[in-house]
Amino acid sequence: DAYERARARLPKLVFDFIEGAAGREQATDRNQKRFNDITLQPRVLGNIAQRSLKTSFLGRSYNIPFGIAPMGMCNLAWPHADKYLAQVARQADMPVCLSTAGSSTVEDMYHSAGDNAWFQLYVTQSTEQAFELVERARNAGYDTLILTVDVPEVSRRVRDLRNGFEAPFRIGPKQALDFATHPQWTLSTMLAGAPSPKNFE
Repeated sequence: DAYERARARLPKLVFDFIEGAAGREQATDRNQKRFNDITLQPRVLGNIAQRSLKTSFLGRSYNIPFGIAPMGMCNLAWPHADKYLAQVARQADMPVCLSTAGSSTVEDMYHSAGDNAWFQLYVTQSTEQAFELVERARNAGYDTLILTVDVPEVSRRVRDLRNGFEAPFRIGPKQALDFATHPQWTLSTMLAGAPSPKNFE
């Protein structure tokens, strides 16, 4: 239901950016198949009076064994999405990882998520800029850094190319029509300000 609501509410270029993947998108299909292959085994007639989902990971205890993965430009989905994810992570006591290309600064995300905030580092520009980001994260209060090295070169995303979603972004007739036919997203985004990768500014 959420998938269909998102497809209806978001401009096509934004929906495809979020839902799409690189190349022929085969990795997405393989990942989904792996999840579908997991079978939970029930255990019955056990004492469940003291049940708990708490787990320890990287030297810290969390209420549930889940976390929110790093995603670039979350605020494209909806204004302040990064902040909402951070608030949910703090309330549920689970980690939330800010992407280097996140819509929030490292400082703002830590302010919203507190000790539940992790930082994911892509070294995309110079090593000096990467170390500056790490230092900013440390000064903000982060104690977990996820170094991501699986994208030495930006992947070719066919849907984004077809939709004209590239940097620097330009609005042509196709994009203008896409935005005009999704007024709720467009007006909300205009009022909040165009999202951007804040840690690169």
